[in-house]
Amino acid sequence: MALTSKKGAETGRGSVYGSVGWGEEEGSTDYGSLLHQLREAEDEAQGLLHFLSRCQELCWDSLAVTAVLVLLLCMPIAMLAVGTSYQHECPQEPRVPIYLQVGGAFGCLLLLLLLYQHRRWRRAKDLDDDIGNNDDDDDDDGVMTRSCRFTCHVVSLFLLAWFVMGNVWLWAMGQPNFKQPLHEPRNWCSKVLYLFTLYHLLACHGLLAVSLVGILLTVLVYSVRHNICCWCCLLG
Repeated sequence: MALTSKKGAETGRGSVYGSVGWGEEEGSTDYGSLLHQLREAEDEAQGLLHFLSRCQELCWDSLAVTAVLVLLLCMPIAMLAVGTSYQHECPQEPRVPIYLQVGGAFGCLLLLLLLYQHRRWRRAKDLDDDIGNNDDDDDDDGVMTRSCRFTCHVVSLFLLAWFVMGNVWLWAMGQPNFKQPLHEPRNWCSKVLYLFTLYHLLACHGLLAVSLVGILLTVLVYSVRHNICCWCCLLG
């Protein structure tokens, strides 16, 4: 009798998950897909934070991460190029080109570290049978991994604070004169420098908004699915 009830509860849970799912079709056999792995992670998760951590690991394990990081690397390189080329072309707010130079340098550092970490992650996964034969190598790998993670966290915090400062400097300047006035020779800024910085900040705001929406949707789907499951179990 207990086995029958347990089986019925599992069946009800499966039907509920199928109705509020991650977009998988019923009877899908693509067990290597990201959606299937996310569903397994949800079933095995011990809570919301654990589920979010598993989602991060699954997304980090995807090859698409490499392509995204390489594409994002174009942004700090462009920041370095523009900030260096127009270093003395904004006397109204000389910190704007400095913002681009410093942000570009640390942005390149962060993305290169992330690419290095992702490469080590995938190599460790692909060569799992060959790694770990030497305890000294394990210790060295552990120290290197922890050092990279710590550096990434520190650089990320610095870039976040630097991004806030860039917003303050640019918006406080307002729309400047793009040509040098005769009566105020320092009250101008290069149009290319100003517009590039403006679009860069808007793009960063957009990326942050997309990331936040993705996290909120993940939390919402997880909460809805588990709340419906709990109600079905209580009503059943």
